[in-house]
Amino acid sequence: MSGKSRKPLPLSDEGEDAVLLERVEALASREGLPSLTPKGELPKTAVPRPLKPLKLMVPDYLFRELTVRAAESSVTKKYLILKALQDAGFTVESEDLEEDGRRLR
Repeated sequence: MSGKSRKPLPLSDEGEDAVLLERVEALASREGLPSLTPKGELPKTAVPRPLKPLKLMVPDYLFRELTVRAAESSVTKKYLILKALQDAGFTVESEDLEEDGRRLR
């Protein structure tokens, strides 16, 4: 902000939201700030796919190797396993290959 003192915005009962949003937009534009109000439609969020749990016991050395490879590649162990299954010819849709599922939580 420029440090100038601002006059309080007189708001009436009618249209006060529109007046306030106009003022916020003008300030954001003037100060080079991102808008707080989205332009156009909001993006539609994808409906989560149903998932089934799969418990898999692996040798300790393989677990360590998966952990290290996942960390080095910045992906999850789940991604490495699904990618390996896809590479082996199993059907794995691209939407289900999340490199880092933590970003979606």
